[in-house]
Amino acid sequence: MVLLEAGPETSPLPITLDLVEPLGSEALLHGSFGDSPMVLKVETHGDVAHLSGVNEVHVPAGLVHVFDAETGSAIRTQTAA
Repeated sequence: MVLLEAGPETSPLPITLDLVEPLGSEALLHGSFGDSPMVLKVETHGDVAHLSGVNEVHVPAGLVHVFDAETGSAIRTQTAA
């Protein structure tokens, strides 16, 4: 889940938005992060007008997964006890 507004313990992710695809109460945001294409599903509650200016999304830290580019293996972090 990504958020359109900053929240507690979220990090901004800059995106380039190419297309907003309305689907009723949801929309698909087609764009890219750097050179990587991405599609994000967001709730709209029927209003998509505010989505045309989206240039970043916010990701909760607990949902971020990092992978080694060479091996494809997940990089695990240790949490403080």
